[in-house]
Formats: sequence, C-alpha cells, structure tokens
Amino acid sequence: MGAPATVTEAGSLPSGEPVWRARPAPASGARTQVETAATVDARGQQREAGVVRAMRAVTRLRPGDVLEVLAEGPGTPAAFARWADRAGHQLLGVERAADGTGRPAIRMLIRKGAQS
Repeated sequence: MGAPATVTEAGSLPSGEPVWRARPAPASGARTQVETAATVDARGQQREAGVVRAMRAVTRLRPGDVLEVLAEGPGTPAAFARWADRAGHQLLGVERAADGTGRPAIRMLIRKGAQS
C-alpha cells in the first residue's frame, strides 16, 4: 500500500478541529523532504468538504508555505489540483501513505501562492 508514516496531533484550528501531522518513515531512497506549515486530515469526508477545509487552512499560511492534506477516495487528487490551480497555489506532490496504524491516505502537498 504506500509508504509508512506516523500521524500525530499537531494542535487545532480556530474552529477547534484537530490538525494532524503525518511524517513519512525514513526511506532508503533519496526522497526530498518538504517542511509543512500545517496539515489537514480530510479522511472520512467528502471531497468537497476536504477542499473547503484546505481552503480555510491555507488562508492562515504565508505565501510559499506548504499545506499537507490527507484524504481518501477516487478523484480526490484531481479535485485538489483543480482548486489549487484556480486559487494560484501549486500542487507539489501526491502520494499514497499510511499512518502508524496502517490507515491509508492520499497525501497531497500544496504550496500557497503569492496572491492569496
């Protein structure tokens, strides 16, 4: 299934929703690590709800910061890619991941654009 990762709680949003941070397990290959400023765990939610949560989270970031989104379901990467492109953000990568308990996720890294 994807690369093993550890998911830990990293605080909460102003609305009280928890923010989760996923860290990939050390890989044997030369994989580039990206420092993330925030994480949204949208697993178990509809695609649209996950995109809305990401939209809200990215507004609190500085231009150039990277938002990590954990989601699931077919069509999810395309939905996030469309939103990121329209909003002036950059989708840096999409990969399959799993947390410490083996729960699968689609991990997306989105760099906030300068205009929003």
